[in-house]
Amino acid sequence: MYLLAIDFGLNLLFYTVIYLLFRKGIGMGDVKLLFILGLAFGFKHGYLILLAALLVANITVISGILFQKIKRRQKIPFVPFLLAGFLFYLILPLEVIT
Repeated sequence: MYLLAIDFGLNLLFYTVIYLLFRKGIGMGDVKLLFILGLAFGFKHGYLILLAALLVANITVISGILFQKIKRRQKIPFVPFLLAGFLFYLILPLEVIT
């Protein structure tokens, strides 16, 4: 019971800070989804899903800019990248991600 409360508090604090720091880059819907994933899989695994999503997003956006498919100031939804990060988390073993 206490571990669930600690995990809840860590998730709430971490994703609220991310939202407040990067308000123009990440929306509240992304924060809510990350919060739910963090509660479902634990803080550490939720964090790994976020890192995998950021990696996929960076690769996709940089290649899109290089091939002139994406404009520099264009807003891109982050939820598809969260899905990709979640799928990487499910498919790859934890040792590969860390």
